[in-house]
Amino acid sequence: MRQRLPLYLMVKPPPLVREQIGAREYCSGRRPPELLHMTIMALGDAAEYPPEVIDGLKAMLPGTEAAPFELCFDLIVGNGKHIELVSSAPLDEAKAFKQIILDHFASQGLRLSEGKLRPHITLDYNSAVRCRQQIDPIRWLVEDFVLIASVHGKQQHRELGRWNLRGSM
Repeated sequence: MRQRLPLYLMVKPPPLVREQIGAREYCSGRRPPELLHMTIMALGDAAEYPPEVIDGLKAMLPGTEAAPFELCFDLIVGNGKHIELVSSAPLDEAKAFKQIILDHFASQGLRLSEGKLRPHITLDYNSAVRCRQQIDPIRWLVEDFVLIASVHGKQQHRELGRWNLRGSM
């Protein structure tokens, strides 16, 4: 059986913010801090793509013209399955960033399903906790984004590329 390698574009908090998240009482510590992220979009299973498809994606991404933007998470939510950091604000800049990527791909002939971005950071995938609690905001300026192959079931991310955000703020 082939190993699943879901492919994602995501933003990851910088090390200092990861430490800040890990130090909070709601963080179980079950998830390695380097895996904390906010998914921008899923791009299928890398295990099903020939290498030239991945190379093609990587070649398209450097031309993405987007300005750095701020993320701020101020709620902890447990739904009986997951515990997540979410925002009480709509995080419109993150949604606009996803649209910039979709438009960039489309300009190069790659049309992807838009899907709805639900900005969050999953802290624990296996939690029976149900809660909704305001917390001191966790924020950072997103200055880059990454293409990741997630090794399914192994709590491991393989970074396939990283690109800086550039443009006017």
